[in-house]
Amino acid sequence: MTTSGSRAEFLAVDALGSTSDIKYDRTGGWFVSTRRALLLGLLAIASMVLVGVLVHYLDTCRGLRTGTELISVTEASVATPNTPKDGAESSISAAELRLPKDVTPSHYRLRLEPYLEDADPDGKNFTYNGHVSITIQCHRTTNRVSIHAKNLDIGKDVKVAVAAPRNSGATSETAVRTLANTTPNPITTTPGGLRRKRSLTRNHHRRRQRTVTSTAPPGLPPRVTGCVPEVRKEMYVISVEPSLEPGLTYTLDIPFKGLLKESLYGFYRSSYKDENDTKIWMAPTQFEPTHAREAFPCFDEPAMKARFEISIARRRDDMITLSNMPVRVTEPIEGQPGRVWDHYEITPKMSTYLVAFIVARSDFIPTNDTGATYLNPRSRNTTVPEFRVYARRQLIQTAQYASSIGPRVLDFYGEYFGMPYPLPKLHMAAIPDFSLGAMENWGLLTYRETNLLFDSKSSSMSSKEGVAIVVAHELAHQWFGNLVTMKWWNDLWLNEGFATYMEYLGSDHVEPSWAMIDKFLVYEQQPAMALDGLRSTHPVSTTVDNPSQISEIFDYVSYSKGASLIRMLNNSLTEEVLRKGLTRYLNKWKYSNAEENDLWQVLTEETLVSRESSLPDNVTVRQVMDTWTLQDGYPVLSVTRDYDDGSANLSQTRFTLDNSSSDTTWYIPVSYVTQNEMNDAANSSRRTFPRIWLKKEPTTEVHDLTKNNSYDTWVLFNIYATGYYRVNYDTRNWGLLPAVTRAQLLDDALNLARAGILGYDVALNMTQYLATGENHYVPWTAAFENFKFLDLVLRQTTAYGCFQKYILKTLAAVTESLGFEATTTETQLQSLLRPDILAWLSKMDDPEVVRWAKNLFQLWTTSSKPDTENPVRVDVRGVVYCTAVKTGGTQEWDFVLKRYLAAANRPSESDVLLMSLACSRQEWLIVTLLEKSLESGGEIRLQDVSRLWDNMASRDLTSRVAFRYIQNKWSSIFEKYGKDEYLMGDILHGAISGLSTEFDLTYVREFYRANKGKFSFAERKIEQELEGLELRVGWHNRSYGTVASWLQDHQGGQKVKRE
Repeated sequence: MTTSGSRAEFLAVDALGSTSDIKYDRTGGWFVSTRRALLLGLLAIASMVLVGVLVHYLDTCRGLRTGTELISVTEASVATPNTPKDGAESSISAAELRLPKDVTPSHYRLRLEPYLEDADPDGKNFTYNGHVSITIQCHRTTNRVSIHAKNLDIGKDVKVAVAAPRNSGATSETAVRTLANTTPNPITTTPGGLRRKRSLTRNHHRRRQRTVTSTAPPGLPPRVTGCVPEVRKEMYVISVEPSLEPGLTYTLDIPFKGLLKESLYGFYRSSYKDENDTKIWMAPTQFEPTHAREAFPCFDEPAMKARFEISIARRRDDMITLSNMPVRVTEPIEGQPGRVWDHYEITPKMSTYLVAFIVARSDFIPTNDTGATYLNPRSRNTTVPEFRVYARRQLIQTAQYASSIGPRVLDFYGEYFGMPYPLPKLHMAAIPDFSLGAMENWGLLTYRETNLLFDSKSSSMSSKEGVAIVVAHELAHQWFGNLVTMKWWNDLWLNEGFATYMEYLGSDHVEPSWAMIDKFLVYEQQPAMALDGLRSTHPVSTTVDNPSQISEIFDYVSYSKGASLIRMLNNSLTEEVLRKGLTRYLNKWKYSNAEENDLWQVLTEETLVSRESSLPDNVTVRQVMDTWTLQDGYPVLSVTRDYDDGSANLSQTRFTLDNSSSDTTWYIPVSYVTQNEMNDAANSSRRTFPRIWLKKEPTTEVHDLTKNNSYDTWVLFNIYATGYYRVNYDTRNWGLLPAVTRAQLLDDALNLARAGILGYDVALNMTQYLATGENHYVPWTAAFENFKFLDLVLRQTTAYGCFQKYILKTLAAVTESLGFEATTTETQLQSLLRPDILAWLSKMDDPEVVRWAKNLFQLWTTSSKPDTENPVRVDVRGVVYCTAVKTGGTQEWDFVLKRYLAAANRPSESDVLLMSLACSRQEWLIVTLLEKSLESGGEIRLQDVSRLWDNMASRDLTSRVAFRYIQNKWSSIFEKYGKDEYLMGDILHGAISGLSTEFDLTYVREFYRANKGKFSFAERKIEQELEGLELRVGWHNRSYGTVASWLQDHQGGQKVKRE
């Protein structure tokens, strides 16, 4: 029989007929003629071809659970470590942790059916069924498609289909040919769902080395031949035959199930109490940086942008859903009475980590649309997006402040960047349980309630400022991060550094009396320098490969140092050049991905057409900025003047708190002003511009800095600390400097002294001016941060009494000026300063403040309605509560705990009460609090545990109790929370950063050795904490005697013992 050349005819063949006249002899054997043998051979070949065709059309990954180690239908702990059970997969290269670039996604069609309070078809709740259809473009021949999936139950009917003809850019829905596949599950599972032990190493090696070939007959559509989870890579590998071909577009159809977990990542569950004290469930998302893969199978890398078409099921009458885009249509679900689909508009191209959705009860309600209300009528923004804030009904009135400032900030950014916000709506949602401060999901921003809601009756001025800052930060991301996204997480700072920088411009725009630009130094730059002065710091742009490393760089270096470098650029290139360059950058890379070099290129181009830029001749922005973003740390600029001839020698070296040597150099923009120039109004606007550059050279000379013989004239460098570096002067110039740029001088001097570069007598002498009537919030904030370090290293020494007296004396004048009571005419800066002053007075056991706080607290306890009638003013509640708990006993602690449990609908008040519980001086109460913090589903929300532990370091007792606690229970803490990206680091910080002695160092080193490998996402954090403790011990050996003598000489009192 001859076979037809027609594929259609070939596929129509379902049997080969033949008559068999084979005869069998009873004595054994059988015989056929040559002609019949040929016919039988042809029959066998045809049968094999037919089997191949049938298998092609019937193959599937039946019931694959992605290895159940990766995916399970029963809820695991909040953080199950992805550690191998043997050494088979103990080492994975960086390249293997990235998705291959053979195919990339262009469109997702995602359908989700969550079951919060109702049972799913299997009778379970807190689950969801899902289906994702991903349109992919093939760029290189491949028979493997790798996607991300973690803790998902992948269904049996994984399908692949051709979506468009070769070289066609269109994706036609009607062109899709869907082929069911029936490949059995290659992974054997037990009835209990646990995967049997097996080593995948050999098969994994073979798969990676295999040549991309196909055994399928030519011309057949692709089919799935295997589905393998690669657990430690958080990937799911789909094998196909024939190979996918370059230029073709395909679709992957993947059904899956997932859990709405109790963690705060992925698609998870949150809860709150309604007016009737009934527990209400909702399901929000948090996908950054690598958690979209925990909600649905996807290409979970920032450069793999695509458009998303999302549909979410819900109960029709009492539930709502939200997502990035507006709802396109709502329709009933066939066969499910009372349930509907919300189909959303298709998003622009964006990264998976920006996808968001929320399923909630209908009492999770919005404010009125304020988009048009606050739009500047002179704005060039011609589109007016719908702008709403969502919150639970009891708190919706507290969303008014955010809903009023948000559109104004959005409008300001549209003007600043020269392009309006591109989406048709922007919703901000206050989530009861949220891991971060907020998240910039495009079109649906999610926030911790305290960072979005402001209630004048229970929220302080500090809380209000926090709302303005966080809202401005997240709105800046709509351009930096969403419209233009970094290619990979090593350039996270492009997202977070710019958003942090812009948040001060945005908040200053809506609250111009708050001096937000001045606060940048103490809120961002100085904290960044504190971390960046460690040897264990990292470059702003740093290599990261796995989820653990990615999470570790969400720190002050990426956020605040990144912002400080943009601020330095602004003052070096001029604001006009920076602004035009940013507009050029956003237009060039919108809806795409960029690297930092792309930004440097457009800024260099802008400098070439500008007369204002002060960039050195023949130097590009990249050459300058590579020294700041690709190197660790920052420099200290040492200025040694020659007072006879008016010159100065400038030298640079890396600043580290251990004052170790380094040959690292930077391009440093050097601004300065002399005493004689200070009153020159004509040049005041240009004082922050660089007058010279130190061009990666260790030293240079500045001539004619001052007139000859200027022995009584000072010189100030790095004006307003616009450069990201410290300045050290010769002793004479230090002594001449007046109290100008006070926050900068205080922080530089005290940190230089801490590192052993400057004498402590010089640095401490500078603090004396504070007692003469300084009443500005910014320099006091810088001073308090440095006093906090001295408090830590002195509180177990005999010098602590003199330190207390010096602080009390220093605070006397400002306390007299501010008083304990707020006035109706005071500024926002005064409202922020008073609680800080009172807190330090309480910390130093000032008897007047202690008496005042205890009286107010006692008055509160006698109220018949303490949860609604509180005589303590909002701004000082933290001081009053903490002081009462500190000086009281069980009765005061229990009272505050009861008020905390009753304050669920007052998030800011709840936060203050919880922190006050940590002020107790009774060890067993602190242990009780730590136990409560780590109880699953207990009285303390998981989102609040980080801040509570972080607060442990502020007092000697709590820090020691906290460290003993983790010493005894680290294994169980790690088992439960080992994969929480931030909690582990905060626990370690709270338990170690308050320790300071040689004994402490011995115990912490032993703790580190004993638990090596059990720090997961906090590996860098434990190294930083250990380094910090070593530095404190070294400080004690080097500087304690000098500081103790200075304190005694300036305060009197009994002789301090040298230790």
